[in-house]
Amino acid sequence: MCCLLFVDSSALHAQSEHPGDPLHHDPHFEHESNVFVHALWDSKYESKGRDNLDEGGLGSFAVEWTTESGNNEFVLGAWYAEGISADYSELNVAAAYILPNDSVDITLGYTWLDFAEDDKSDNELSVEFGRSVLDSLNLIAAFVYSTEASGTFIELIASTEIIRNEFTLTPYALLGINEGFVSGKHKGFNNLQFGIEAATPISDSLELSGYVAFTIGLREEPGESPNDIFWVGLGLGFGN
Repeated sequence: MCCLLFVDSSALHAQSEHPGDPLHHDPHFEHESNVFVHALWDSKYESKGRDNLDEGGLGSFAVEWTTESGNNEFVLGAWYAEGISADYSELNVAAAYILPNDSVDITLGYTWLDFAEDDKSDNELSVEFGRSVLDSLNLIAAFVYSTEASGTFIELIASTEIIRNEFTLTPYALLGINEGFVSGKHKGFNNLQFGIEAATPISDSLELSGYVAFTIGLREEPGESPNDIFWVGLGLGFGN
């Protein structure tokens, strides 16, 4: 599943959920429009410490619309993905309401997920708490509940931004905790993920981004554990 609207991919924004990368859909460049579109290639469809495809990567496209009400923001988004080598497609439609304040920013989210090949769908409810400390360290606690699995997945994320001219690097660390979200798998500490995203504007309306990430499976149990996975991604974002 997907990112700003849709927590993993991908910034570390967990407002609903993109495969594996919490950074996807968080444009680093300023643009006047309230619409942002993003095309992305992932070498693997990693989510919750697991590779969801038998082979190959994932190509996806997302669009988000944002409006403000006072200091708060309301975001609508859609994300469509297809497997590059595997017969797989997924559609996410999501909404998020963002309530920033001086101590903790709160994001409430809802995502509808449709899996065409399996003729299945799911509903996910999410809440995210974010706080900046020490001027440059961003901390996020994200909780996602699946009605299909009747379980919750928790992500604890720490990230920072390193800006040099118009080039931004965002290293992060993520701890995943499974509480019945990944059905039939062990509960508790699930995976430990590290990654770094690089992003730079290439024009007034286009941003080029890429990332590398590695996740380590925790509490190894034969047949039930998440895997150790390395993967990369490239993205192109547009907003004017």
